[in-house]
Amino acid sequence: MKKTPLTYLFALTALILSGCASLVPGTTALTCPVTGFMHGAEEIVFFGTASKNPGKDDIAAYATLDGLKGHCRRKSKNNVVADFDFYTYAKKGGAGDTLRQQNLSYFIAVLAPDESILQRQVFYVTIPLDKENENLVPAQHSVTIPLPPDADASAYKITIGFTMTPEQRAFARKVLK
Repeated sequence: MKKTPLTYLFALTALILSGCASLVPGTTALTCPVTGFMHGAEEIVFFGTASKNPGKDDIAAYATLDGLKGHCRRKSKNNVVADFDFYTYAKKGGAGDTLRQQNLSYFIAVLAPDESILQRQVFYVTIPLDKENENLVPAQHSVTIPLPPDADASAYKITIGFTMTPEQRAFARKVLK
């Protein structure tokens, strides 16, 4: 299997949900799905002007996902629930003088051991931009993962990231590295 930045990100964030030691009678110790922000989708920019080659001066707002923490619990013999929270931070850019708020959307996806998508849901948040030009908005989520008998939950992944346009993705790859 080829090691990608996403693989390393998941390996590093495996400890985030490591506090999983609850037991259901007749089962082994609970393991947690690896949970983290998707590399390249944890930051997003919004442009104030339409341009074929937007630059840093065209940024109206910038947002990032951060502060991920959580735990997991067994809901039933074949279901694990991951409870986690994080926050979204937003800040005005140079082209965002009149901006009072920023609408954002992010996704939470559950990946099977073969990395196929089992679940994917999009969430929306509006972040008011105050006098200091920035704001934090907390998010709390619970994701239930149905598991085959005797499956190891740590073989599954939960990934979180902003939904982006192709232009935002290209800019993030080029400038936000």
